[in-house]
Amino acid sequence: MDEGVQGVSDIYKLAYESALAGIAIADLQGNLCKVNPAFTDMWGYDEDEVIDQPVTDFWADPAKAASVAEDVIEHGEWEGTLVAETKDGNTFEAQASASVVTNEDGEPAYIMSSFIDISELASRERELQHKNEQLEQFASAISHDLRNPLNVVQGRIELAQTEHESDHLSEAASALERAQAILDDVLTLAREGEELGETEPVDLAMVTNTCWRVS
Repeated sequence: MDEGVQGVSDIYKLAYESALAGIAIADLQGNLCKVNPAFTDMWGYDEDEVIDQPVTDFWADPAKAASVAEDVIEHGEWEGTLVAETKDGNTFEAQASASVVTNEDGEPAYIMSSFIDISELASRERELQHKNEQLEQFASAISHDLRNPLNVVQGRIELAQTEHESDHLSEAASALERAQAILDDVLTLAREGEELGETEPVDLAMVTNTCWRVS
């Protein structure tokens, strides 16, 4: 074999064996032919325990795993998440990607798959979603509780403005509108988790003086 080809082969072998992701090679019948050390570490098996075993044996839902294998053969590739089952019966969520590898004639020869344990990330995402739901509930309750007194204040200001002309009432009305806008923004942020509009430079001295006059 050419030394250059041999060198490339060695690099691929080193990458395969040292990869942090679990890598598995299966035949078109769905039986494992070869796995790298990361795969055996993730599932808790020795290599000789998994070779020639059906790929469906390593997933909590064998029927779904079989369906994924069929999709890979039919479409050439697949990517998604699956729940893996380890040797000791524990489970973990895995981000999986698989593709068909062809031979020199361009015909499907085997399936190569890679797996990353995303259990911790998925757990954090679920925890964050739960906290966001709690935040939305809290913001909704606060919004509901504050709108009634704010509406009362607005009505009183409007009534006072019909009886008296005063810059104080105008400034109070402006401050109230600002408070209601802030309340709407907080509720929108809690529900959607998005940035509220566009940002722009402001004159800090002017804002400070305005706030001082309102207070």
